[in-house]
Amino acid sequence: MKRDIISVLLVALLFISIQAAPAFADTAEKEPQQDLLIEEPAEEESPAAEETADPVTIEDAVVTLEEESYVYTGNSILPVPKVVITDSEGAETELIPGTEFKAVYKNSSGAEVAVPVLPGTYQIVVEGIGDYTGTATSTASFTIEAFPISNATVTGISDKDYTGRALTQTPVVSRMADGTAITLREGTDYTVSYSNNTNAGTAVITITGTGNYTGTKVVTFAIRGGSITKGWRRLNGDWYYYYDTNKMRTNAWASDSRGWCYMGGDGRITKNRWAKDDKGWCWINSTGYWEKRSQWIDDQGEWYFLSGNGHMAASAWLKDRHGWCYAGADGKLVRNGWAKDSKGWCWLGTTGRITSGRWIQDRGEWYFLKGDGHMAADMWLKDSKGWCYAGTNGKLIKSNWVKDSKGWCWMDANGRYNPGRWHKDSKGWYYIDGAGTWIKNKWMRDSKGWCWINSYGYYDYSKRYYQNPSWMIQISTNITSHGLNYYVSPLKVSIGSDRSDHIEAMISRAYDYLGDPYVVCQSRAPGKGVDCSGIVMQACYAAGIDLWPANPQRHLSPAYEYESREIWKLKKLETVAWKDRQRGDLIFYANGSGTVIHIAIYLGNDKIIHSWPGTVRVSSVYGWGDHIKGVKRVFH
Repeated sequence: MKRDIISVLLVALLFISIQAAPAFADTAEKEPQQDLLIEEPAEEESPAAEETADPVTIEDAVVTLEEESYVYTGNSILPVPKVVITDSEGAETELIPGTEFKAVYKNSSGAEVAVPVLPGTYQIVVEGIGDYTGTATSTASFTIEAFPISNATVTGISDKDYTGRALTQTPVVSRMADGTAITLREGTDYTVSYSNNTNAGTAVITITGTGNYTGTKVVTFAIRGGSITKGWRRLNGDWYYYYDTNKMRTNAWASDSRGWCYMGGDGRITKNRWAKDDKGWCWINSTGYWEKRSQWIDDQGEWYFLSGNGHMAASAWLKDRHGWCYAGADGKLVRNGWAKDSKGWCWLGTTGRITSGRWIQDRGEWYFLKGDGHMAADMWLKDSKGWCYAGTNGKLIKSNWVKDSKGWCWMDANGRYNPGRWHKDSKGWYYIDGAGTWIKNKWMRDSKGWCWINSYGYYDYSKRYYQNPSWMIQISTNITSHGLNYYVSPLKVSIGSDRSDHIEAMISRAYDYLGDPYVVCQSRAPGKGVDCSGIVMQACYAAGIDLWPANPQRHLSPAYEYESREIWKLKKLETVAWKDRQRGDLIFYANGSGTVIHIAIYLGNDKIIHSWPGTVRVSSVYGWGDHIKGVKRVFH
């Protein structure tokens, strides 16, 4: 029986497990799927979407200073104010300097001052920064007071011996700043005055502050003695001479057993300076005595000579072991200057000695010194550069005429006579013919070609190869766009280029366009496209020929599409017969009615270079229009 019950229970359990199995399987299949589910993150708001708080105005802020008075130190004084704002609920906030506000300093005139230093009254204006904005209507002020001179230190004062004259000192006034002594400047920071400084007793020095300093400071010194007898006296480290009791000699000579001395305006014996007697100037040496030995004296970089009697030589020639030299009217040794003797003018060089046998330059002018050292004047000279002429004043004649026994001679810009050749000065090139004549208003030919000499006698760079007859277009080196906005090919010729050079320059420029596209009404730089008239104009520009009024700007207009017709009309182009055509000529083509419709540059051998619908090409001279209209010559 028990077995039957157990069997029934086992069967029931098996049945239950079988029924549950599908559910378990479903779960097993679904759980991995649930593991793969990724939860989408919540969409975050972008920073731009976040609300930004408006800056807080500090207009009603209260600005105060803890200290409002300072003393001048010579350094910047930058007090930082306290800035407090109060919100609508009465809560106070103290702002942070440099982060939430900045202080602007202004002087009493209202001008902004970056660094307050000098005495005066300053205002502080507060401006909001960072999260704060605006300017506080409340301001703070402070004052920098002048430094009281009474707090300064005065040194360099010592007691003095009585001399009978007012005695002074050389005080040193200083103040301390951050542990360092700062020396003040007399006349700028303070003045010095004296009282009771002549007779024996206590002398008073008053230091008065000025500028950045104020007030006074009094110091004293003792004057010893009170009566001085006649004779030499050493007082306060200096020698004085008293010709009677308490009577000092000033601005006068005095002597002792060693020689003569000169007493200055303050009575002290003078040293290393000049003094004058009835015969002239004398030198007082370092010991305070008149130097009587014949010698040179160096005084502040200038040399003077003492003659045998101890007086300064002046307006006199002198000779020493180095040669002849000259003492000027003021006694100074003449250096790099002129001096005159009975034979003429001489040049004294850097050492002050006579120079000879060479050219010297003085203030931009050249002079020649002969073998004896005298300046050449009114005479012809010859050096390695050729013949030249020294005028009456000795100056080398330049760019002027000089006459010799055969006639007038032209001296070039370098001062040389070189007839029959080109010369150059600051204005340009000019030509003097074999007779010495300066050529003007004339064509001249040199080894490279023709050159035009203008009315001033200078080579005219605007005219190159001479076009004869003169009615033809003359060659220029200064072709412009006449104030318009169009391209002009750069010049391909140079000074002295001949006819062949110009023709080849024109053709060379045309070849620069070979293969470029044909573009109607265009005359631009190579690579951008041109038509038949456009390439001709640019080729002529490169050779120095301007076909004006035909020009690239006008050619842009449809009315001047056939600019070749206008070029055909130019009377300054020479018309030549077909049989006489040459390289560099212009070939014109016409339609059946005889109207010009095309232009090309003749290369010779019945070849042309031209721009025809399609490209720029080299072709036969025939077949480009109903018939050939004619030939024009650019270069004669």
